[in-house]
Amino acid sequence: MSEQHFNALPAGYQLQEYTLKSVLGHGGFGITYLAADNNLGKDVAIKEYLPTEFAVRRDDSLVQPRSTADNNDYEWGLDRFMKEAQTLGLFRHPNIVPVYRAFKANGTAYMVMEYQQGQSLAELFRKHRSDFTEEDLLGLTIPLLDGLAVVHKAGYLHRDLKPGNIFIREDGSPVLLDFGAARNAVGRKSKNLTSIVTPGYAPLEQYFADGNQGPWTDIYAMASILYQAVAGRIPPEAPARVKRDPITPAVEAGRGRFSEAFLTGIDIGLRVEEEQRPQTVEQWRAMLLGQEVPAAPPPTMGRDAVSVKSSATMLAGHAPKISPAGNQTIGGSASMRFPTVGREDALAHTQRRGMGAGKIVAIVGGVVLLLGAAGAGAYIAMNPDHGLFGTGTATDDKGKTDTTKISADAEAQRRAQDEARRKAEDEVKKRQREADEARRRGDEDARRKAEEERKKAEEEVARRQEEARKRAEEERRRRDEEARRAQTDEERRRADEARLEQARREEEARRREEEARRRDDDARRRAEEERQREQEEARRREQEEASRPKGISCELSVIKGVYASETDCFYVIRLFKLTLETARDGAAPSTWSNQRSGSTGSIRILATMPGQDGTMCRRFQQTLTVAGRTHSGVGTACFRNNAWQLGT
Repeated sequence: MSEQHFNALPAGYQLQEYTLKSVLGHGGFGITYLAADNNLGKDVAIKEYLPTEFAVRRDDSLVQPRSTADNNDYEWGLDRFMKEAQTLGLFRHPNIVPVYRAFKANGTAYMVMEYQQGQSLAELFRKHRSDFTEEDLLGLTIPLLDGLAVVHKAGYLHRDLKPGNIFIREDGSPVLLDFGAARNAVGRKSKNLTSIVTPGYAPLEQYFADGNQGPWTDIYAMASILYQAVAGRIPPEAPARVKRDPITPAVEAGRGRFSEAFLTGIDIGLRVEEEQRPQTVEQWRAMLLGQEVPAAPPPTMGRDAVSVKSSATMLAGHAPKISPAGNQTIGGSASMRFPTVGREDALAHTQRRGMGAGKIVAIVGGVVLLLGAAGAGAYIAMNPDHGLFGTGTATDDKGKTDTTKISADAEAQRRAQDEARRKAEDEVKKRQREADEARRRGDEDARRKAEEERKKAEEEVARRQEEARKRAEEERRRRDEEARRAQTDEERRRADEARLEQARREEEARRREEEARRRDDDARRRAEEERQREQEEARRREQEEASRPKGISCELSVIKGVYASETDCFYVIRLFKLTLETARDGAAPSTWSNQRSGSTGSIRILATMPGQDGTMCRRFQQTLTVAGRTHSGVGTACFRNNAWQLGT
């Protein structure tokens, strides 16, 4: 192991029946190891829960929270890590990473996954940015959409789709990995936005706790990946696209290289508003292939059904019913090693275009040859600091908690209850058959024993159901209390911020009022002093100034090369600042007049706009009449460092 993995367990470490070999990847959420399964005699990948934000490893290999204050967050994330691993283990699909088991040890938890060779789609993008054809991208996208369809129909979301979480096997087939739930859940609990979203791939709804998330959320991320392959760059962050969208549409970036239907499908999948995107992967797949778009089925993923309080994104009232996708095929001929797509029409479309599989297979194959020569392979989990399934907050548009949501933890308890009930009912039926057979044989003792066993089984069913109900009810109360405390804390924080902001505004207004009052007092004082001067002295000063011309040096004036007195400058500055702070855009000009010199002037606000640095700026028209001649000019002033300054 490299010295840079200072938090990792050493090579040769025995972790139950697994012997660790090396570190495959690491990040802020955990570490992934290559390990040997001593029972089965094969290599596996093991992900370790180790959130470095609030956990450390001791010298004795145990993982513990950094402090008592971090204990709740650590245990909360650990519980979700385990439940997410158990949930992912339910899926059996050729394009979803297989999870074998999960267990706790060393004060933390571990997830055992299949180890494969190949490289991530992110690595392919870095090496072959613009070498992809439409057939290449469809050969990769269609199998991934088939996998997502299985996930969505089971009531879950991926919520962290990006090139780094798509792995290309040596046969060219893609696989989804790192469903990112615990990472997302811990990120929201710790208010760490960088743990929740991946800029460029996350849609707008993922930036908000009450965002309306569903299959359309994963569709946006997949569309971002395709856009990157077509345009050679990642789309702008979703929040930056709200008011003025800077993105170049895919139909423009890929014109001439890809079909219009394919590019239009990408643009539709990238729409900012979630209701304007396809609502199912089936709809979006049809758009990409230029086929008739099917009507959306009854929603399996309710818009308010994604719960941040669950370790997996579970739908209220929809237990997972996962069945192996046995009809999915991987591989093909020696010259075409892409997986077949999930629908006949999609397959026909891809075959008509030749699929272009040789390019990506050659790319991946070259990597595999190098890895084989070195006796090692790249692990599918390139970002081990992710969890498994994404989460959100189950709220309506007004931010109120959805009373119909069911947390994944409670749902897990319900599934356990159903399984216990099924097994107990099977046992009851078995004992009933034994009792019937005993009666037929006339074996009264056997019949009585079977009847007793049946009653015991029925009692066990009732007991287990009651225990499961109590656990689910207790979990629901706990989650409700957590949500209530979180809401109270958020309301208190917002109230404090509002009070501070109001105090700041009042202080700023008081300061400005004081400054204006001081300027007025100074002006009145100077005017009074001026009136007290002898008329002759005033004429002499005027003559001196007239005989010694100088360019106007009045601050905040855009009129240059005009001769004026100091008194004129005072009027220019005073009226200029007062107008900038109080006048409306397009209002009548504000004017001034110096009776002593005979000079006059005006200023009129034309428009208000943001400056280059985000400060407030105002465009104005200024006039100055000196010695019977009128001069005018147009300029811009911005409020910086508590003062008005010329320029943008």
